[in-house]
Amino acid sequence: MELVMTQLQEKQAELGTHYAYLGKGFEKTIRPWALVFCKDMEPLETALHQTEAEQRMWLDMIRICRVETAHQLRAVLCGIHIQPKDEAEHVDILRWIEKEKNGQPPSVIVVADMFDFLLRNTGNTESLRYLTIK
Repeated sequence: MELVMTQLQEKQAELGTHYAYLGKGFEKTIRPWALVFCKDMEPLETALHQTEAEQRMWLDMIRICRVETAHQLRAVLCGIHIQPKDEAEHVDILRWIEKEKNGQPPSVIVVADMFDFLLRNTGNTESLRYLTIK
């Protein structure tokens, strides 16, 4: 989590110098945010609880997406640029990006334990190989 927050701080400083003359209203629309994919939430929750108070404002810019398999991860990453087609009641990451971030893509995408996804793909997930996002 420290790496993600550091990256967000650097992006915020970089964007702040480039767009300072446009005003505070514009700053909110280009505010950087991070998308973190993980399989197990426990290590991230531990890291969040250990975060210092002055760093907690950066947690607001981080969205955590839990995925079970490499196929799910691939489906979300491939569909991240697609605008959601229908307005369903359930919230998924694509609808959240469209609604809350006005379609602005994440500044940083992090896959926690990526090698775990690739090397320890447990169970029969062959049926998920061609998983799509509608």
